[in-house]
Amino acid sequence: MTITVASSGSGTLKPELLGNAGKLAIKDKGLSTKLITICQKVDCNALLAPRIEKIFGFPKPGGVVALIGNNYGAGTGKVSLTHQTWTGQSVTSQLDFIEWTPTMVGVRIPNGLQGFVEQSAKLVLTTKAGAKSIPFSFQLLPMRDVVAIPSSHVKVIKCDTDSNGWKCNGQGGTGNWFVSGQQGASIWGWHRNNWGAVGNDTGTDKFEITLKNGWRFASSQVSKYGSSSGEWVGNPSPGMSTNSTTWKPSIQWKVTPADIVDYHIWIEAEGPRGVPYH
Repeated sequence: MTITVASSGSGTLKPELLGNAGKLAIKDKGLSTKLITICQKVDCNALLAPRIEKIFGFPKPGGVVALIGNNYGAGTGKVSLTHQTWTGQSVTSQLDFIEWTPTMVGVRIPNGLQGFVEQSAKLVLTTKAGAKSIPFSFQLLPMRDVVAIPSSHVKVIKCDTDSNGWKCNGQGGTGNWFVSGQQGASIWGWHRNNWGAVGNDTGTDKFEITLKNGWRFASSQVSKYGSSSGEWVGNPSPGMSTNSTTWKPSIQWKVTPADIVDYHIWIEAEGPRGVPYH
């Protein structure tokens, strides 16, 4: 086979040659040399199918990622990202590129991308000549937020009634106590005994919180109060486990006649931005 290219020539290789270039080069070193000479005159990388071999960087919104591979071409093409929202909708975004070479392309993931959980997403590179890579799968990470859990998102399993007055997250019996006890607390409760009540009262309040869509518990803070030295409020049991998705705390208490106990627990959760936790 003889291939002649003028020193000032330019053009494209025929598809049948492109499709067998690798095989022919292996069989015939002379042909391999000629193909190298041809590729010095034309942009072979732009004509062969591009292939993404690996990526590195920060695969999250606002992060820069380098796509390492071959046959990207010297001219700039485009890179698309396809991912699933938390509701299951498929979304494709065109990425801004920072640098483009035949073997490495640097792109930036849109800063405002949100509403998805961590997942296997896909990248497709298209050369300037229109050749597309096969989809490359990678782990796409969401930006994460920390939020305070309101008491309205906590289920009251039991507010014990062994006292003259009681309330747990606003639910319960007669009377009222610290309205300020509701100040942003995820879990709060109080128990009161009247003047002249006979004996001490004890009980256990129970709650349940469940997080969804990739959210996890991050922290908790407990405050307890008793109006005299005879009152007692236990710590939540079991304690909250960070990175877990369900918490079912029980809180034991004791109140003496003419006294009050109360407690407050502030809970924070961490999860993917733009995705609900409940």
